[in-house]
Amino acid sequence: MPGTELGLWDRLMMSSLDQFLTQVIQYDPDLDASILSKAYTFAAEAHSGQRRESREPYINHPAIVAQHVAEMQQGTEAVAAALLHDCIEDTHIDISAISAEFGESVSSLVFGLTKISSIKIPRREMRQAEYLRRLLLGIAEDVRVIVIKLADRLHNMQTLESLEENRRKRIAIETLEIYAPLAHSLGMGFFRTQLEDLAFKELVPKSYAEIKELVSAKRTEREAEIENTIRDLKIILLSESMDVRIQGRAKHFYGIYRKILREHKKFREIWDLLGVRIITDTVENCYRALGAIHAEWNPVDGRFKDYIARPKPNMYQSIHTTVRTPAGHIVELQIRTERMHAIAEHGVAAHWRYHLEHEGGRYDLSKYLGWFNDLISTKTLETDPQSILHIFKKGLINNEVIVRTPDGELIPIRAGATGLDFAFQLHTELGLHCNGIRANGKSVPLDYQLESGDTIEVSTSPVAHPTQDWLSRVTTGGARQKIRRFLRQNERERTQAKGRTLVVKELRRASMPIPRTVSSWEAFSKTLGYPTTGELFLAVGSAKVEARSLINQSRKEEDEDTTDESPDEKLPLQIRKTTQGIKLGDLRNISVRFARCCTPIPGDPIIAFITRGRGASIHRESCPNVRQTDPERLLSVQWDVGENETFLTAIQIRAGNRKHLLGELQPVVEQTDALFRSMNVSSDAEGMKIVLQLAVKNTDHLHRVRDNIKRLAGVRRVSRVSIRNVKSIVTK
Repeated sequence: MPGTELGLWDRLMMSSLDQFLTQVIQYDPDLDASILSKAYTFAAEAHSGQRRESREPYINHPAIVAQHVAEMQQGTEAVAAALLHDCIEDTHIDISAISAEFGESVSSLVFGLTKISSIKIPRREMRQAEYLRRLLLGIAEDVRVIVIKLADRLHNMQTLESLEENRRKRIAIETLEIYAPLAHSLGMGFFRTQLEDLAFKELVPKSYAEIKELVSAKRTEREAEIENTIRDLKIILLSESMDVRIQGRAKHFYGIYRKILREHKKFREIWDLLGVRIITDTVENCYRALGAIHAEWNPVDGRFKDYIARPKPNMYQSIHTTVRTPAGHIVELQIRTERMHAIAEHGVAAHWRYHLEHEGGRYDLSKYLGWFNDLISTKTLETDPQSILHIFKKGLINNEVIVRTPDGELIPIRAGATGLDFAFQLHTELGLHCNGIRANGKSVPLDYQLESGDTIEVSTSPVAHPTQDWLSRVTTGGARQKIRRFLRQNERERTQAKGRTLVVKELRRASMPIPRTVSSWEAFSKTLGYPTTGELFLAVGSAKVEARSLINQSRKEEDEDTTDESPDEKLPLQIRKTTQGIKLGDLRNISVRFARCCTPIPGDPIIAFITRGRGASIHRESCPNVRQTDPERLLSVQWDVGENETFLTAIQIRAGNRKHLLGELQPVVEQTDALFRSMNVSSDAEGMKIVLQLAVKNTDHLHRVRDNIKRLAGVRRVSRVSIRNVKSIVTK
């Protein structure tokens, strides 16, 4: 009554009303304060004496929901409906009273919201399906319904701590399965990111806390990087006379968690925790900005997407590019117009407001969202609401499902993924040895299609491994790649085992000693011209070369190395007719030859094999051929060479296919005073394989040559090889 003193409750309500009006008017100056003051007072009186489970006055809840709606700029009617949305369901007020006080438009919104929530079905899944059906129909009637429902869910998630644990978990799971995907599908990033983070915090608190701590630890450093990037971008774009707004963008915690799981990355490997958003006035300026930035900073390959030319299904538009700054930082950029930015944050809510201001008339959401039109236009929504629920749970709207491990850990995975995909996403070894999947406690096939809410258990066996048909049981690229890699490796190992069997068989046939250790096999392979034993066995096992011809050739060349002696005029540089260069103890006037199987040069530890009437053959001590001979015919020897003597050796170079590399080799070799004798060039899947024959003084001289070659661009590996199988194609 006028003139009477206000009571405590009235003073508190008036104070809260003033705060409420100040806040919402800041969000949207076009709101009608008198209508909102009336709606706030009406709701406060209707909920008088009611408290939420947190013990706060009930009016706080509709007031905060209404603030969120005001922030989305949905107009006075929507904010008023948000204030009144619980009146019919939770108080004595009926719809006619709201209609009489606030008109048909507000009462229709409130009635629609009440109708969605008031479902009396005992079975949870059926109740959830019916709720979703009514919600979609409500959105089709008035898009502001979803704005109010998402604002309602957001505040409920923000106040979960007052509920008991089982109820908290149930609400959080429902938020991840239904509300966050729906917000994403409607383009409402404002709600989606907050709902996902709050559900993540409730369902996986340990991972949430770890990521939060890691982000906080790096925040100052990363924010400094972004500030510097924004400063440099302003300079680039101002030089183009462009009017832009630039802001930093932080990746939300659940997005980081999802990326860590999906891409099997560690936190430190995720470089787009902070990004930069460039907002300009026109589409033309978006592309001008892109060109100006790419002209100054190098774009990262494979990280450009033009969602302006090809918008996402939820109406999202933006140019995405990733660049490397002059400081070496990798930064993800989004370039968009002001209207695109509003739609990216508020989705259909922004689209509705734009339609209202520029076009007028009824807003038909199904005209703009194809997936929504498909759902609404079928009879399935009326006859089989559970199938609509399954569409959401299979991730067909959001292209992602959320499943749980038996320990309760949440795992986001691509829609359409199978149990086997899930096993590989958890860990490669788990996938490779998977021998069974259980979904919600029941055994299911490996290609069982996952649904949100499933609890998936993977069983393994050490003898289980992928087979060719596993490729048809997975749908994700990551799982397919791992299966193919295993199958290739498994086939390689089988081929190598076959090759080893064939080589051993031929060695036995030729009465030649069989290497017994890994090192002796490696040395034996090198004498046959193969860098590793694996390469030798692979060549034989895949029938690229016959084991018998290899062994026969080895035998022939060994005979040459240990028994034959060529006429002096045919002796190559490494063959000597006297003991010059080698100390043979008390022996004198013995012909000396340097074996081609290991081509020793001064600096190598050496040993002599005394042939029957043909002098001494000098080998490296590590040569497998000399190890397999009669120990009685071996003699310890030492080098005794002059300063300018040279010896023939060979090196193999592995390099990428780069122009001019061959032309650069000869001068680089000759800079070290080595003599360039010949070159053999071939190529395979790894790139170029170049074998050089060189004349060098000793091992130190050879090392200098190798070091010089390694400095050439594109050179990956330089190794010493036997001369035996080198065929010159270019000779000095």
